[in-house]
Amino acid sequence: MLNLSSNKTVWENIRSELGLSCSEKELLIELNNIGKQIGSRVLILIDAINEGGGADLWYDRIASFINDFLDYPFLGLVLSIRTTYIDYVIPDELLKNSNVSVLNHEGFKGNEYMALKLFCDFHELKQPYFPILAPEFSKPLFLKIICEAVKETEEKTFPQGFQGISSVFRMYIHTLNLKFERKRHEYKNRKIVEKAIHYLAYQCFQKEERFLRLEEAFELFEDKFSQFPHLINDLIEENVFIRRIDYDYENKQNEEVIYFSYERLGDFFIAEDLLNKFETKEDLIVSFQKGGEFGRLIEYTFWHFDGLLEAFSVLLPEKFGLEIYEVFSWVFTDKVSDQFLRKQDEDSVNKFFLDSLNWRAVNSIDNDKITKWFKSGSFNIDYDQYLFKLYELAPVQNHPFNSDRINKIFKGVKMSKRDGFWQRHMLWFCDYNDENVAYPIRRLIDWAWTPNVSKNVDFETARLTAQALVWLLASTHRKLRDQTTKALVNLLEQQPEALISILKTFKNIDDLYILERIYAVAYGCVLRTEKIESVNKIANTVYSYVFKNGTPPNHILLRDYARNIVEYAIYLNPNLKIDLSLVRPPYKSKMPESFPTVEKIKEYELDQESLSFKQNNSRMHNLISFSVLEWDFGRKIIKPALEKFKSESFTFKEEYKLFYRSLNKSQREIVTSFKKYEEMHVRYTKNVPRAKEILGEEKYAFHMSVREDFYQRLLLMSEKYFDTEQMAYLKYKILPYLKSINRKDNRYDNAFDTEPIKRWIVKRVFDLGYDCKLHGEYDDSSERNSNRIENKVERIGKKYQWIAFFEILAMVSDNHEVFEDWTGKSSYYKGPWQMYLRDIDPAFICKDVEEDNKELDYPSEDKKWYDEPVYNNWQENDAQWVDNLLDLPTVKNILEKEDIDGSKWLSLKKMVKWIEPKSIGQDEYDRRRKEVFYMLQGYLVHKKDKSKITKWLSKQNFWGRWMPESSVPLSLINRENFWSPIYKNSEKVRKWETISNTNYKVIIASTDAVGEMSDDKSGAHFYYDMPCKTLFEGLGLKYAPIDGDFINLEGNFVAQNINHRDLLFKKEELLNYLKENNLEIIWTLLGEKMSYNSRDLNNNHFKELSGVFYIENDIVKGDIISFDRE
Repeated sequence: MLNLSSNKTVWENIRSELGLSCSEKELLIELNNIGKQIGSRVLILIDAINEGGGADLWYDRIASFINDFLDYPFLGLVLSIRTTYIDYVIPDELLKNSNVSVLNHEGFKGNEYMALKLFCDFHELKQPYFPILAPEFSKPLFLKIICEAVKETEEKTFPQGFQGISSVFRMYIHTLNLKFERKRHEYKNRKIVEKAIHYLAYQCFQKEERFLRLEEAFELFEDKFSQFPHLINDLIEENVFIRRIDYDYENKQNEEVIYFSYERLGDFFIAEDLLNKFETKEDLIVSFQKGGEFGRLIEYTFWHFDGLLEAFSVLLPEKFGLEIYEVFSWVFTDKVSDQFLRKQDEDSVNKFFLDSLNWRAVNSIDNDKITKWFKSGSFNIDYDQYLFKLYELAPVQNHPFNSDRINKIFKGVKMSKRDGFWQRHMLWFCDYNDENVAYPIRRLIDWAWTPNVSKNVDFETARLTAQALVWLLASTHRKLRDQTTKALVNLLEQQPEALISILKTFKNIDDLYILERIYAVAYGCVLRTEKIESVNKIANTVYSYVFKNGTPPNHILLRDYARNIVEYAIYLNPNLKIDLSLVRPPYKSKMPESFPTVEKIKEYELDQESLSFKQNNSRMHNLISFSVLEWDFGRKIIKPALEKFKSESFTFKEEYKLFYRSLNKSQREIVTSFKKYEEMHVRYTKNVPRAKEILGEEKYAFHMSVREDFYQRLLLMSEKYFDTEQMAYLKYKILPYLKSINRKDNRYDNAFDTEPIKRWIVKRVFDLGYDCKLHGEYDDSSERNSNRIENKVERIGKKYQWIAFFEILAMVSDNHEVFEDWTGKSSYYKGPWQMYLRDIDPAFICKDVEEDNKELDYPSEDKKWYDEPVYNNWQENDAQWVDNLLDLPTVKNILEKEDIDGSKWLSLKKMVKWIEPKSIGQDEYDRRRKEVFYMLQGYLVHKKDKSKITKWLSKQNFWGRWMPESSVPLSLINRENFWSPIYKNSEKVRKWETISNTNYKVIIASTDAVGEMSDDKSGAHFYYDMPCKTLFEGLGLKYAPIDGDFINLEGNFVAQNINHRDLLFKKEELLNYLKENNLEIIWTLLGEKMSYNSRDLNNNHFKELSGVFYIENDIVKGDIISFDRE
């Protein structure tokens, strides 16, 4: 902030303050040139222009001052002003100027964690590792007060939450007293700040105002503190008091006033002063009665005393053991004619009480008393507000309203009822309000997803936070559910005890949507934890909960996450005492005893013509059957997954034999007749058009009717020879089995009969509790408004469809083999990747880094060591430019980099592109532009073969991408490469690959680290590369905390992905390993130089680039050759 004088012009003030001898024009020209050079605007910021000269200086001069900057495009001007002074300092017409943008500064809103870190660093406090869930932390003054108070404590530890804010405020006042004693000698041992604050607070209350007029305040202080003439100005300077403009409605004019900079502080001291005069509860309660000294406060209109009442709600229970709803009990019983005002007063009291739970000392909270109040008819606060409060307090240790209370409430209701209110709350309050303030749920997710939180957080905070987050896994909002999953992994990856506590707490939860993701979180943590002991602990817990009894839950994804946790533990520690036969599929579940009939499913459909159909959102009820039986869920989800299974059950084969042996002669003849019928039926129905062509339409129809008649008579006959139990077994088990074994043995003709499965899923949805009265409104809204791709919010009914689908798939996979390929070869089920069912990568927690879409493509002066060489030769004629190979970026400088410590790095794989900068205002793509791109791939070769291979490759055109390239399974999860079941069961990966049409063998130096996971909506999944298996295992590499980075056995950083297109490896470590193993590295380059316009295809120019590079005498060498595009 400049100390500007109203006796000088703005520029005279600036030159004087900064000691400049140049003119304003010279200064602006020089700054503009700097901006142009660095490719960024230079900002000139002047803070608090209402201070100092204020209106006298700026009002008539600000417009011309702003105009001085308009001719300098690389300069920006930012002025800050307190809101109440805008009318005094800024002319109205200037606010309408198109060159001026007016923004309301929101403090640290959205950057609370970073602000808190900076404040703690500045005040030398211990960094807090707990969630910041209240908006107060976005206020700079609040942070200043807290930090200055905590700085004086012995522990210098930031308090969790606001519990006991009274003591924090008192510490702050004590700190100010000490500060003022150091400021002026006359303040020594006077506790002058405390006295001044109490005095101003009391004067404001007496006048029933939030402030005092500035003139009046000075008069009062001159009278009360005549010995301290600088006191009021010192208090303003230290931001204890603040000056501002306020409108006087009585005099109908603006006037300057003074009050507390942080109003809650003032309210607290007013309340404390007022309560200190009471010695007994009885006298205090009388003062709060209707018409009493404080009773009138609740009736005061326009929320005039809300701040004071909020302070009372904190201090009353701390000092007297009384809740604010107790002293204002008459509000709930008073008979008044105006019911609206009564309801308003009741709501206010309840809100004051609820808000006090954030601020008061935990020992002042009588849980039993408060619980009784909740159950009374008087606590009628909006339930969303109650959930807000529970999530704000969720991570606070020892607080009666932390996430243990959430757990108790949510576990007390069944999934269907819980989804009826919880889904709506999650959807509406998972992000930000209209003022861009994050709701408690969003703040909790953001905190849990901050870097390094898992290493620093204590067990109890991790447990409480995770417990609150787990309930969000029930959400049908895909993005919220996925982000919560990643946040939980980030929070718990180094917290095995907290994770095990969560597994135990939710072991028997009735919502498989939640339980499945808990095991996904556990898998992500296992893959990311730095300690093998943690893996062993978690794996033993998972084995005990899921596999030990031989009956893992019927959920195909849950089983996979649990199985892989144990498999990874065995991979790291083969001596772990676990029975792997119980862990690996197939498991022992049985198919359903029977499947619902078509008639049974029709019973679930509601009459669309009934009066109640529209009233109860019954369309959502009927949508279950439609979606599963006829529409996308059946066609695009169920059918493709089930068609990968053989229709014949390998587990029922023996059961059928035993059943057949148990029959008498007549029964066996009937079963044999059914078997022959199915054999003939396949012949008649395999190729219906061909059969009709041979027999004719009428004859074919006659044959089919005869066969159907025969089948029905055979069923009737069966009833004479089989008892009721046998008959049910015949109809629902034997006959479907006979039908399945007579299908041709390949994956197309042997298509799994999906219709019974679909009907089972429909029934299961309703068995799970789907109710359109509870869920219909939410489902109707999500169906109408959801973005089906990026911001998908699914129906609750769809959630239950998914649960049922994954349940039945688990049973199918235990009883049916899976086709391995199109030939019909089949084997036991191995994992959900065979059906592409995986929908999240729980081990990938690094968020995508979005590149800025810059309007100006000026090269940045802030070059990083890993940046690519700058290419600027865009001026040449298009055709000549494309043919010119001499100006191409040097490959050596792209393949080899040197970091700031002098270490050299080599790329194993890289994609780099240079694009001609566009002009200002020009469309990025709808223009003629020039581009150069290189795609470089490293290969390891035998030392003895290097010369022959590079000589042959140097003459080749690599277009068509015919050189060996790495590939991984589509559903590969981050950190699964080289060890996991999906890796081992995928197509055989060869160490040495043969170059097409040669005998030359190479090892691809890199491989994809992750598969394709398009259903992962977390914003934390991108492709990156990792060193090949030869390098990874040969050098004993491990994954580093940041996805894409790798360390060696000594913990040294040896490989990294600078961006998604560049895998760098430390040169010294790489070449030493290659030398020890008689290997060398070479690179192929596939690239293009092009000048084109998508709207002018006849005037485009292309040149294909190829090249081979290698290391000789520690230097990267090689050449590029070009080919005309055919």
